Amino acid sequence: MTVRAFQRSVGTNTYAIDCSNVSTAALQIPGGGMALRIANGGTVAVAVHVAVESTLPAAVFPTNGNPQLVVVILPGVTEVFTAPADAYVRAITASGTATIYVTRGEGI
Repeated sequence: MTVRAFQRSVGTNTYAIDCSNVSTAALQIPGGGMALRIANGGTVAVAVHVAVESTLPAAVFPTNGNPQLVVVILPGVTEVFTAPADAYVRAITASGTATIYVTRGEGI
């Protein structure tokens, strides 16, 4: 199996994220490729939920004894997710605001 470095297929989108589920609608990420590279450019953690439907549940931060269907991205960290074409993303911060940078492409 060949492991390839991430290669973008479209431009990078930026999204302002805060701690309100109401203000963070499901964001459709169009373009080619089966991977999403999500970078947290903020100073607070961001919980990210990636799915194929626009009606995906709100992103909720996990708490002790209350797991959630999200991946927490720490400040300054970048994660790559496998995601089908036209995937949707919802995100929330634990507190304050952050900007996430989402790029569609291939590789890790």
